[in-house]
Amino acid sequence: MHDWPIPPAPTPLTIPKLPAIPDSYWDIVKTGQFPERFWLNTPEPTSDSLEGVTVHGFARAGAAVEIPDLPTHLVPFAQDGQQYFVFDVSTTPAAIRYIDTDVDQWLDIAPDFDHFWQALTWTTPALTETTYSRQKLGHAMLVAHGTELAPLLELARFEWSWQEYGDWLLWLLTHRPLPIQQVILDEVVFLHDFMPRHLSGKQMAALTSALATSEVSSDFHFKSKKW
Repeated sequence: MHDWPIPPAPTPLTIPKLPAIPDSYWDIVKTGQFPERFWLNTPEPTSDSLEGVTVHGFARAGAAVEIPDLPTHLVPFAQDGQQYFVFDVSTTPAAIRYIDTDVDQWLDIAPDFDHFWQALTWTTPALTETTYSRQKLGHAMLVAHGTELAPLLELARFEWSWQEYGDWLLWLLTHRPLPIQQVILDEVVFLHDFMPRHLSGKQMAALTSALATSEVSSDFHFKSKKW
Protein backbone atom coordinates (compact mmCIF):
# COMPACT_ATOMS: atom_id res chain seq x y z
CA MET A 1 0.00 0.00 0.00
CA HIS A 2 1.09 3.56 -0.69
CA ASP A 3 0.19 6.95 0.68
CA TRP A 4 -0.11 10.03 -1.52
CA PRO A 5 3.29 11.71 -1.15
CA ILE A 6 2.74 15.27 -2.41
CA PRO A 7 0.03 17.50 -0.91
CA PRO A 8 -2.68 18.22 -1.63
CA ALA A 9 -3.86 14.63 -1.70
CA PRO A 10 -7.10 13.67 -3.44
CA THR A 11 -9.95 13.85 -0.97
CA PRO A 12 -10.65 10.19 -0.21
CA LEU A 13 -13.84 8.72 1.14
CA THR A 14 -14.20 8.02 4.83
CA ILE A 15 -16.38 5.27 6.25
CA PRO A 16 -17.55 4.41 9.77
CA LYS A 17 -16.27 1.29 11.51
CA LEU A 18 -19.37 -0.78 10.88
CA PRO A 19 -19.52 -4.36 12.24
CA ALA A 20 -19.92 -5.66 8.68
CA ILE A 21 -16.53 -4.29 7.59
CA PRO A 22 -13.85 -6.88 8.45
CA ASP A 23 -10.77 -6.20 10.54
CA SER A 24 -8.62 -7.22 7.58
CA TYR A 25 -9.76 -4.10 5.73
CA TRP A 26 -8.74 -1.80 8.58
CA ASP A 27 -5.40 -3.59 8.93
CA ILE A 28 -4.68 -2.91 5.26
CA VAL A 29 -5.50 0.80 5.30
CA LYS A 30 -3.20 1.29 8.30
CA THR A 31 -0.32 0.71 5.87
CA GLY A 32 -1.52 3.13 3.16
CA GLN A 33 -4.49 4.00 0.99
CA PHE A 34 -3.34 3.22 -2.57
CA PRO A 35 -2.85 -0.49 -3.30
CA GLU A 36 0.21 -1.81 -5.12
CA ARG A 37 -2.09 -4.44 -6.68
CA PHE A 38 -4.79 -2.28 -8.23
CA TRP A 39 -6.25 -4.28 -11.12
CA LEU A 40 -9.34 -6.50 -10.99
CA ASN A 41 -10.60 -8.71 -13.80
CA THR A 42 -14.34 -8.31 -14.25
CA PRO A 43 -17.00 -10.49 -15.91
CA GLU A 44 -17.85 -7.74 -18.40
CA PRO A 45 -16.21 -4.59 -19.85
CA THR A 46 -16.02 -1.45 -17.72
CA SER A 47 -15.32 2.21 -18.36
CA ASP A 48 -11.64 1.44 -17.67
CA SER A 49 -11.12 -1.54 -19.95
CA LEU A 50 -12.70 -4.39 -21.87
CA GLU A 51 -11.22 -6.83 -19.35
CA GLY A 52 -11.38 -5.25 -15.93
CA VAL A 53 -11.21 -2.19 -13.71
CA THR A 54 -8.73 -0.33 -11.51
CA VAL A 55 -9.28 0.48 -7.86
CA HIS A 56 -7.67 3.49 -6.19
CA GLY A 57 -7.65 5.20 -2.80
CA PHE A 58 -9.18 3.11 0.02
CA ALA A 59 -11.27 4.92 2.61
CA ARG A 60 -10.01 5.34 6.15
CA ALA A 61 -12.21 5.53 9.24
CA GLY A 62 -14.46 8.56 9.56
CA ALA A 63 -17.95 9.83 9.01
CA ALA A 64 -20.08 8.23 6.32
CA VAL A 65 -20.14 10.11 3.02
CA GLU A 66 -23.59 10.20 1.49
CA ILE A 67 -23.67 9.25 -2.18
CA PRO A 68 -27.13 10.13 -3.55
CA ASP A 69 -26.93 7.55 -6.35
CA LEU A 70 -26.27 4.63 -3.98
CA PRO A 71 -28.72 2.89 -1.62
CA THR A 72 -27.80 3.06 2.06
CA HIS A 73 -26.82 -0.62 2.33
CA LEU A 74 -23.95 -0.03 -0.12
CA VAL A 75 -20.98 1.52 1.69
CA PRO A 76 -18.37 2.88 -0.75
CA PHE A 77 -14.72 2.33 0.24
CA ALA A 78 -13.09 3.47 -3.03
CA GLN A 79 -14.23 6.03 -5.57
CA ASP A 80 -13.01 7.72 -8.71
CA GLY A 81 -15.56 10.03 -10.27
CA GLN A 82 -18.74 7.98 -10.63
CA GLN A 83 -16.99 4.63 -10.20
CA TYR A 84 -17.37 2.99 -6.79
CA PHE A 85 -16.26 -0.12 -4.95
CA VAL A 86 -18.68 -0.83 -2.12
CA PHE A 87 -19.38 -3.13 0.80
CA ASP A 88 -22.88 -4.55 0.50
CA VAL A 89 -23.74 -4.66 4.20
CA SER A 90 -27.10 -6.33 3.49
CA THR A 91 -25.23 -9.63 3.03
CA THR A 92 -23.27 -11.72 5.54
CA PRO A 93 -20.38 -11.41 5.09
CA ALA A 94 -20.50 -8.08 3.27
CA ALA A 95 -20.11 -8.74 -0.46
CA ILE A 96 -18.04 -6.43 -2.68
CA ARG A 97 -19.66 -4.75 -5.65
CA TYR A 98 -18.41 -2.43 -8.37
CA ILE A 99 -20.76 0.32 -9.51
CA ASP A 100 -20.43 2.91 -12.27
CA THR A 101 -23.41 5.22 -12.00
CA ASP A 102 -22.44 7.07 -15.17
CA VAL A 103 -23.24 4.01 -17.31
CA ASP A 104 -25.58 2.27 -14.84
CA GLN A 105 -23.25 -0.70 -14.34
CA TRP A 106 -23.67 -2.78 -11.17
CA LEU A 107 -21.39 -5.81 -10.79
CA ASP A 108 -21.02 -8.43 -8.05
CA ILE A 109 -17.25 -8.97 -7.92
CA ALA A 110 -16.45 -10.85 -4.69
CA PRO A 111 -18.34 -12.64 -1.90
CA ASP A 112 -16.34 -10.72 0.74
CA PHE A 113 -13.44 -8.31 1.12
CA ASP A 114 -10.76 -10.98 1.60
CA HIS A 115 -11.64 -12.64 -1.72
CA PHE A 116 -11.64 -9.22 -3.38
CA TRP A 117 -8.22 -8.39 -1.94
CA GLN A 118 -6.77 -11.71 -3.08
CA ALA A 119 -8.14 -11.19 -6.60
CA LEU A 120 -6.33 -7.88 -7.12
CA THR A 121 -3.21 -8.04 -9.28
CA TRP A 122 -0.50 -5.67 -10.46
CA THR A 123 -0.52 -4.76 -14.12
CA THR A 124 1.38 -2.21 -16.15
CA PRO A 125 -0.32 1.09 -15.32
CA ALA A 126 -1.55 2.90 -18.40
CA LEU A 127 -3.62 6.04 -18.72
CA THR A 128 -4.86 8.26 -21.52
CA GLU A 129 -6.44 11.69 -21.67
CA THR A 130 -9.88 10.07 -21.91
CA THR A 131 -9.41 7.90 -18.78
CA TYR A 132 -7.43 10.52 -16.84
CA SER A 133 -8.15 11.67 -13.33
CA ARG A 134 -5.66 13.20 -10.90
CA GLN A 135 -6.08 10.27 -8.52
CA LYS A 136 -5.58 7.68 -11.26
CA LEU A 137 -2.44 9.38 -12.56
CA GLY A 138 -0.81 9.76 -9.16
CA HIS A 139 -1.65 6.17 -8.24
CA ALA A 140 -0.25 4.92 -11.55
CA MET A 141 3.03 6.74 -10.92
CA LEU A 142 3.24 5.31 -7.40
CA VAL A 143 2.98 1.73 -8.65
CA ALA A 144 5.06 2.07 -11.84
CA HIS A 145 8.15 -0.14 -11.87
CA GLY A 146 10.14 1.22 -14.80
CA THR A 147 9.73 2.50 -18.35
CA GLU A 148 5.92 2.52 -18.12
CA LEU A 149 6.40 5.67 -16.04
CA ALA A 150 7.50 7.69 -19.11
CA PRO A 151 4.07 8.15 -20.76
CA LEU A 152 2.57 8.86 -17.34
CA LEU A 153 5.05 11.70 -16.84
CA GLU A 154 4.17 13.06 -20.26
CA LEU A 155 0.52 13.13 -19.22
CA ALA A 156 1.38 14.81 -15.92
CA ARG A 157 3.48 17.39 -17.77
CA PHE A 158 0.35 18.69 -19.50
CA GLU A 159 -2.41 17.89 -17.00
CA TRP A 160 -0.78 19.10 -13.77
CA SER A 161 0.57 22.46 -12.71
CA TRP A 162 4.31 22.90 -13.17
CA GLN A 163 4.67 22.99 -9.37
CA GLU A 164 2.96 19.66 -8.76
CA TYR A 165 4.64 18.00 -11.72
CA GLY A 166 8.09 19.15 -10.57
CA ASP A 167 7.48 18.10 -6.97
CA TRP A 168 6.50 14.59 -8.13
CA LEU A 169 9.62 14.32 -10.30
CA LEU A 170 11.81 15.09 -7.30
CA TRP A 171 9.91 12.74 -5.00
CA LEU A 172 10.07 9.85 -7.45
CA LEU A 173 13.77 10.47 -8.04
CA THR A 174 14.62 10.43 -4.33
CA HIS A 175 12.26 7.67 -3.19
CA ARG A 176 12.22 5.12 -5.99
CA PRO A 177 14.81 2.60 -7.24
CA LEU A 178 17.17 2.70 -10.21
CA PRO A 179 14.69 1.94 -13.04
CA ILE A 180 12.47 4.85 -11.97
CA GLN A 181 15.47 7.14 -11.49
CA GLN A 182 16.51 6.42 -15.06
CA VAL A 183 13.10 7.50 -16.36
CA ILE A 184 13.28 10.69 -14.29
CA LEU A 185 16.73 11.42 -15.72
CA ASP A 186 15.40 11.07 -19.25
CA GLU A 187 12.50 13.38 -18.37
CA VAL A 188 14.84 16.03 -16.94
CA VAL A 189 17.06 15.86 -20.03
CA PHE A 190 13.96 16.31 -22.21
CA LEU A 191 12.88 19.32 -20.17
CA HIS A 192 16.32 20.89 -20.36
CA ASP A 193 16.55 20.42 -24.12
CA PHE A 194 13.00 21.16 -25.24
CA MET A 195 11.00 22.79 -22.41
CA PRO A 196 13.57 24.72 -20.35
CA ARG A 197 10.96 27.11 -18.92
CA HIS A 198 8.44 24.47 -17.87
CA LEU A 199 9.80 24.21 -14.31
CA SER A 200 11.13 26.92 -12.04
CA GLY A 201 14.86 27.42 -11.71
CA LYS A 202 14.61 26.26 -8.09
CA GLN A 203 12.95 22.99 -9.10
CA MET A 204 15.47 22.28 -11.87
CA ALA A 205 18.32 23.00 -9.46
CA ALA A 206 16.85 20.56 -6.92
CA LEU A 207 16.44 17.88 -9.60
CA THR A 208 19.96 18.25 -10.99
CA SER A 209 21.42 18.23 -7.47
CA ALA A 210 19.54 15.03 -6.63
CA LEU A 211 20.54 13.43 -9.94
CA ALA A 212 24.18 14.18 -9.22
CA THR A 213 24.09 11.93 -6.15
CA SER A 214 21.57 9.35 -7.40
CA GLU A 215 22.11 5.83 -8.68
CA VAL A 216 22.10 7.27 -12.21
CA SER A 217 24.69 9.94 -11.42
CA SER A 218 27.25 8.66 -13.96
CA ASP A 219 24.70 8.77 -16.76
CA PHE A 220 23.55 12.18 -15.60
CA HIS A 221 27.07 13.63 -15.61
CA PHE A 222 27.65 12.25 -19.11
CA LYS A 223 24.39 13.63 -20.51
CA SER A 224 24.77 17.05 -18.84
CA LYS A 225 28.38 17.76 -19.89
CA LYS A 226 27.30 20.44 -22.36
CA TRP A 227 24.71 22.10 -20.13
